Order: sequence, then C-alpha cells, then structure tokens
Amino acid sequence: MWGRDGWRILRNNKAFVEVEAGQEPEITVENWNRVVEPIWAVTGTTEGASTPAGYVTTYQCNGRSSRALYAGSRDDYLIDVLALSSVAKPDLDLRICKDSIGNSDHWYLPLTPEQWVDLELRHGADLVSWRFAQLPATLEAFIKLLSGA
Repeated sequence: MWGRDGWRILRNNKAFVEVEAGQEPEITVENWNRVVEPIWAVTGTTEGASTPAGYVTTYQCNGRSSRALYAGSRDDYLIDVLALSSVAKPDLDLRICKDSIGNSDHWYLPLTPEQWVDLELRHGADLVSWRFAQLPATLEAFIKLLSGA
C-alpha cells in the first residue's frame, strides 16, 4: 500500500482522472480534460433517452464518439469510464489505479500506448501491472474487476 506521499501523488488531479460514484458526466469531462493534452480533450452531451436511467451521454474526441447508455444504477459512473476509454482509443489507454479500488472514487491514468511501454521499461511490467489494471470491455467484467473476483 501507499504511504501518505503516495496517496498525495495519486490524488494529483493534474495527473490522474478522478471518477466517483454518482458523479455527473460534466464533472467527469472536466476531470478528464484537466489531465490530458488539449488534442485529446473530450466533449460530453447529455440528453434524454429511452434507457433505464432516462438519459445518455455522448462523448466525442477527435472525430470519434461513444455513448454512455446508463442503467439507472450506482454503476452508471463505470459506464462513463468505459465510454471515455472507448472514445480515447487508440490514442490513449486509460487504466485504473488498483490502489483506488474499494473506494467510492477511482483514479485513472490516461497514457499513450508508447508511454505505457516506456513506464514498463523504466519500472518493470510487473510493477506497472501491480499498480494499474487495463479496463475490461464490458460493464459486467468491470464490476467483477472492482469486486476482486
């Protein structure tokens, strides 16, 4: 586990994207855009829809779009994360910091594939994979990852 200084680094909102349960999509977009280079900034448009939650958010980045189809549950913030990850690829690979799992707020690191390789070369692939997990493709797999199953 991290000591006080490690947590201070993790909670650096200029390096990590914070997403927490119940967070509005606009805050998620603000948090994302505070961290990434301007060329990877996203926009998010929320509108009414016939989903269980009654609305969807469409994220856009560099001509790509991804829709967060909300389930109307506490896990809707995870749907936002998966939509952000989808719209950022292939430019950025968003990974969750494993030390934030178990908290109501999660911390994510968006790096280019080349930056992830560089991090693994400098610190070792085992250490990087011990600290950061790649995001699964589905909500069900994401929930399973967070539950430790």
